[in-house]
Amino acid sequence: MNIELFQDTKGGIFTFENVISSLKQLGADKAKILYIHTDIGFGKPLIKRKEFISKLFEAISSLGVKTLIFPTYTFSFCNHKDYDIKNSKTDMGILNEYARTQNNSFRTKDPLMSVCVIGEVPEEYYNLSQFSCGIGSAFDIMSKSDENMFLFFGAKPTECFTFLHYIEAVYKVPYRYNKKFEGNIIDENGLKTKEEYFLYTLYDTVIPYVTVDFQNHLENKKILDRICLGEKELFLIKGKSSFEETIKCLDQNINLLLKRPYNEYKLGTTYIYGNVNSVK
Repeated sequence: MNIELFQDTKGGIFTFENVISSLKQLGADKAKILYIHTDIGFGKPLIKRKEFISKLFEAISSLGVKTLIFPTYTFSFCNHKDYDIKNSKTDMGILNEYARTQNNSFRTKDPLMSVCVIGEVPEEYYNLSQFSCGIGSAFDIMSKSDENMFLFFGAKPTECFTFLHYIEAVYKVPYRYNKKFEGNIIDENGLKTKEEYFLYTLYDTVIPYVTVDFQNHLENKKILDRICLGEKELFLIKGKSSFEETIKCLDQNINLLLKRPYNEYKLGTTYIYGNVNSVK
């Protein structure tokens, strides 16, 4: 049954099949691994909110992609909180939280930047490193192949392309450093252990900023594709190519991902705990 899901401000009606068709037209169904950032403000929902979220999840699941990855970051240790693998909610959006609560989901141990997997779980995800953005993190596998792709389902690459922080870590940019965080992790069996993890954190005075020009550059290189859906756009970015191209761009301009040159002001390592919801 082709259910009407939402209506845009111009009165256009978008159905369940429209969503699936847009995802396929973009090429999301060609991915082996799909890492999904979400912002589901496509328009006014025409069905109950819970069903709306369920249908969007069903549309993505219907693509037949072997591995779906939803970020379920909590930054728990940054907020002086325990990380409970089974019960810690994510602030990464209601669709991501919906994915986390599915019976067939697997969630990683990382107390800062966990992800939940629907489908085949990459072997590496059972034993990730303690560097949330670095080598051995959940991002590693995304840099290995262009069949591993990032889907921005209403979200914007200029605002939440977290993979760029992994690239910065691999590149060892001079404006970030590995900050250690300590706290408790509660595993699936309720066992609590004290552990330490590292976040590739900005020095004081450094302002991150991803420009539309860089997004357009990736599009011109045929690394990024986009398509409109209601009030939003869908973006698809190739993992390996985006990694390699960003490295090249950093070689040319170390301030590529910053609002202003990092060395204009003194770099400090003050960190403000609480209300942390991004890699800052």
